[in-house]
Amino acid sequence: MLLSGNEMKTLGKFWGFLLLCFVPSSCMGVYVCTEGSGALSKQTREIPKFNRISVNIASNIFLSQDSVTSVVVETDDNLFDYILTDVQDKELIIDAEKGLCPKRLNFYISTPEIEKIEINGAGDIYAQTPIVVNKMQILIAGAGDVVIDSINANKVKIEVSGSGDIRLGGYCDSFYSEINGSGDIRAIKLVADKAKIETNGSGDVYIQCRNSLEVEVSGSGDVYYLGEPSFMKVSISGAGEVKKYNPR
Repeated sequence: MLLSGNEMKTLGKFWGFLLLCFVPSSCMGVYVCTEGSGALSKQTREIPKFNRISVNIASNIFLSQDSVTSVVVETDDNLFDYILTDVQDKELIIDAEKGLCPKRLNFYISTPEIEKIEINGAGDIYAQTPIVVNKMQILIAGAGDVVIDSINANKVKIEVSGSGDIRLGGYCDSFYSEINGSGDIRAIKLVADKAKIETNGSGDVYIQCRNSLEVEVSGSGDVYYLGEPSFMKVSISGAGEVKKYNPR
């Protein structure tokens, strides 16, 4: 039985969720984790300056662009010692020493500059303030989502190889995206002066473009665009389509 693009996307997210929840510790074993106590608390971490974030554990990241650098962890009081927030080469790496089953795991992060966000798992990132940067790179290799409702950047580059979704709004001069998984890029509220989009998976892309739009489709994902770009180049070698966006 052949599956539609949406059915393939849903199936991909389902299997991604199962893999995150049932990770084997050996070929015959099951994932063993330290249970959270249920007593929630917050801890402020002393962190040097950083401009990149890498998330390797299932969690919620609340990101603010501010004049100060700070990281506050909110979780069960017996899990703080296992949660890692290290900075290496200006990259904040969020991870855990061992398997954890927290009742809640939130990170409240403030930084003056942010130019790269990477998710390798099920972590979700929500921007709490407008983000103003020269360039922004977003990489998703898991099931995590990124939501930035207001960004102003010269360059935005996105690569999705998992089932995580990205939602963007704002403005950028140059936009590039590549999808090799089932995640969607919903940037219809992001106005790009020029955009280049490549889809090799089942994920869809929504974009608003003013001047130049180049699209290469070799998967089953569709590309929806808003605007009247003066230059448009489309190459399709898969089942996906390029369509004018119709806001019903």
